[in-house]
Amino acid sequence: MPSAPNGAEDPPRGVARALEIAIAHEQVLLSSIAGFDGKRMFLTALNVAGLSALVGIAVSAEPWLWLFGLSMAACALCALSGLANLWAGDVDQFPTPGEAIRAADENAQDPDALTWRYLIAVQEVSQHAQDALRRKLVLMRTLLATTPISLGLVVATALTATL
Repeated sequence: MPSAPNGAEDPPRGVARALEIAIAHEQVLLSSIAGFDGKRMFLTALNVAGLSALVGIAVSAEPWLWLFGLSMAACALCALSGLANLWAGDVDQFPTPGEAIRAADENAQDPDALTWRYLIAVQEVSQHAQDALRRKLVLMRTLLATTPISLGLVVATALTATL
């Protein structure tokens, strides 16, 4: 009977149950990452709308130049930051069952060894996903803090343009 990576004996069907739990854990991590991406897209869209409003203000009126430049810079920085973080948001997935079966056939492994291989792959991807989730949390907090500032500057620019 194959042993676990830490040297302990594998209880019957224990590996399969551990694999189910690991896959459920991985799915939760991936859905959390997708949730952050959706929120980041919303905040990025707000900043793009702010940039569009600033273009309209520049065409229709003469706001204070320094306030206009500051507003444009803040909105552009937030929009570009949000887009760059969305594009860099790829997270590895665990191997497909076909890939795992192909690997087992090549190495002539028994089903328990195949399950252990799958479990180890899921653990590696879970670690990668946790790191990505931590990074996305920090970037989301930064974008969440800077978006009201950029939109406040857009409103201030609009108000000075109408005076």
